[in-house]
Amino acid sequence: VRHGELERIGRFIRARRVKLDTIYLSGMAAIHEAVLSGNLECVKLLVHYGADIHQRDEEGWTPLHMACSDGFPHIARYLL
Repeated sequence: VRHGELERIGRFIRARRVKLDTIYLSGMAAIHEAVLSGNLECVKLLVHYGADIHQRDEEGWTPLHMACSDGFPHIARYLL
């Protein structure tokens, strides 16, 4: 997700090889990783496939918290 390979991400989701609500070893779900990469198109793709924009990571942060904290206002606006 952090590399923003949208076509590959879409294939994995469609093949049901990933669950969008899974918290990975990083302590975050796919949508958190996408936000931290600053890739709005990746965030949109994950939301399109059902990623929860209100999901919290292991620290209790939502994707919106991360977008605001890490300086991605374009993603924050989308999540609002």
